[in-house]
Amino acid sequence: MKLTVVRNEGDKIGFGGKPNAITNITNGILRDKRVFHGDSPNWFELYNQQVRFEGAFHSGWDSGGAKTVQEAALERLKTSGWEPVRRALSITVRAWMMRGYFASSTDRYAEAIEFYRRALDVLDWGRRVWKNVVREKRGVIFEDSFIRGIRRLYISVVMESCCKMAPELEYTLEDIAEMAHDMIAETETHPPPPNSKLDPGTYLSFWVYPKADALSILGWYHMQMGFRSDENHKQHHFNESAKYYIEAAETFPEDDEEHAYFLKIALEAYWWCMTPLRVTLPLCKRIRLAIPKMLKIWELSQMTSGRDRMLGEALVFEKESKKKYSGRSDDP
Repeated sequence: MKLTVVRNEGDKIGFGGKPNAITNITNGILRDKRVFHGDSPNWFELYNQQVRFEGAFHSGWDSGGAKTVQEAALERLKTSGWEPVRRALSITVRAWMMRGYFASSTDRYAEAIEFYRRALDVLDWGRRVWKNVVREKRGVIFEDSFIRGIRRLYISVVMESCCKMAPELEYTLEDIAEMAHDMIAETETHPPPPNSKLDPGTYLSFWVYPKADALSILGWYHMQMGFRSDENHKQHHFNESAKYYIEAAETFPEDDEEHAYFLKIALEAYWWCMTPLRVTLPLCKRIRLAIPKMLKIWELSQMTSGRDRMLGEALVFEKESKKKYSGRSDDP
């Protein structure tokens, strides 16, 4: 983006630079949204300039919603062929994705959901309409992995909007649980192709992490249901919450911060239903042993303040419980 230059050409504006920055940025965020880092004070100014440049270079659509783009893409395909349509759809969908990502980062949930939904509508439509068109023609944005990456971002912001009780949004807990179940089923139904030779990062980003996120959302769903249920059903929901959070944690690698973090939330679910120490103390030990592995990579992550406080609660609980009930606080 820093290589892009803007030239005033009379009554027009000219650009010069490399027209692939948005592809690289979006690919990185789809791999793992924690990767984002604006490394200069004018990052967003540079980004907006880059979007205008690439949108013009690839003749993307900068106005209208999914329906407008679908109709325009079909018309352009008739007159210009696949290459310009593929490039235009790619920059349009990726720009929408980034608008959703930036909006979600500043709690503008309705806007975030709108742009993720636009992107998914075009992608789901394109897969149906061009189901027999090879990847080289229609583009990588219609691949399972790419769509799953955007859907992962979309479900996450829907859940967050529900947590913050955004008044303009009308998603129920059941809606979000259904999305999570669909994500798990879709991931398991479409494993990597045989002999695909995926690198470990790609496999984690587009198969392992989406499933782990969906499992954690089901844990969150049952936690919310536990808070809302009568005494006869609380136990069931909190136990289910712990089960799903533990499964989510175990789906992540042990050195990922989400592993220890979700184990801690599972512990909280057990606390809510008064689970005995013979269950909770081994979970505390797992958290304690996972922390050093996590810190080698994630010590300074964006989650640091809240994460470390939460994990510290598990360590204190473990130490005090062992001291109170067994007279000792050490455990290798």
